[in-house]
Amino acid sequence: MTQNTFPDNSQVINLPSPDKSNSSGDTDLTPKRMTISFSAELNQHLVWLAQQQGISQAEAVRKAVALESYLRQALQKPGAKLLIEDESSVREIIIR
Repeated sequence: MTQNTFPDNSQVINLPSPDKSNSSGDTDLTPKRMTISFSAELNQHLVWLAQQQGISQAEAVRKAVALESYLRQALQKPGAKLLIEDESSVREIIIR
């Protein structure tokens, strides 16, 4: 993982690639085609995410999966917390 910090203390984190082997130990890196069904509400979120970033919906799904994986790995460390801080508050995000 690489990370850049800016003058306002915001950061850009480049997510590491997950382990390239699957549960059986295979290292087949061939892209897998999938069909996924979304509720109307979840589809609206996907469309919004893609539009906000100027990317395809498929790329938005890939980024969401990578982010979820990164967060779950980071939260496995003892005492790790996911916090959102703004000018007036700090909130802990709990992922179940």
